[in-house]
Amino acid sequence: MNWIRIVLGNTLLILLLCLPIGGLAEESCLGRKVAALIKNKRLEVGMAVYDVTHDESFSWNGDKHFPMQSVYKFPIAMAVLHKIDCGKLSYDELITVNESFVYTDLWSPMSKKYPHGVTLPLSELLKYMLVYSDNAATDCLLNLIGGPAYVQKVIIDMGANQLFVRHTEREMQVDWDIQFMNSTTPNAMIDFLKIYQAKEHLSAESSDRLWKLMGNIATGSIRKYLPQDITVFHKTGFSGTNTDGVIAAQNDVGIIELEDGSKLLFSIFITHSKESSEVGYELIAELGKAIYECYKKAD
Repeated sequence: MNWIRIVLGNTLLILLLCLPIGGLAEESCLGRKVAALIKNKRLEVGMAVYDVTHDESFSWNGDKHFPMQSVYKFPIAMAVLHKIDCGKLSYDELITVNESFVYTDLWSPMSKKYPHGVTLPLSELLKYMLVYSDNAATDCLLNLIGGPAYVQKVIIDMGANQLFVRHTEREMQVDWDIQFMNSTTPNAMIDFLKIYQAKEHLSAESSDRLWKLMGNIATGSIRKYLPQDITVFHKTGFSGTNTDGVIAAQNDVGIIELEDGSKLLFSIFITHSKESSEVGYELIAELGKAIYECYKKAD
């Protein structure tokens, strides 16, 4: 009988190894929808979902590293808030944004409004960085707290070992490949969202402030097909298109709070896309709809 068990075991192993990319994930409700949505699209997708209420996980290319682009403003914000909680900064503290942080060649609503620099409360810089994804505000805050190295130390101390913040927004402009060093995996981002969700590393005030800010993100399309009365806490990221017509990053990560108060943590990363940005945004919106439809049924 032992030989039968061995044969059956080997057969099962072979079948598992022969599954298409996505593996057993493709057999789930969400897996089938993801496979259909990305079919014939010239891009790579990484995605993970965690249903907090039912302790259920989904992963698609979950351990592959993807460039974060502006998604990394979420861990930067966590590091800023941590420094505030430690008493080394305050929300009302006035920060001078000098002309070296006036960016005319990068996305920066703050620079457009204040072309000669400005002095603003730290809380306003956080708003510019998160709600408007302002690159100048991001670099100003990084400079204030000690740069990417400080962010990296804080998030590692929090338990995030596969989330890498290496370079500023300005540094990413030097070479297209540098953005790939500010990276994470879909699964690691879910773990980081769990860290935030646990509210063990930030004060209640800081956690609530971050929730409100990231609940008012002005960019991205994850909300497009979701009911208007549910809350979405999220951060987007976009690389733009290089001279070869390739988009390195088009991302959205966060938390969907359903009508009953239960939460779905999600991370969606698109890279090496030869599609238009409109196709990418529509795909993110469709993936958001798929997440909602598949996990809503579990309620």
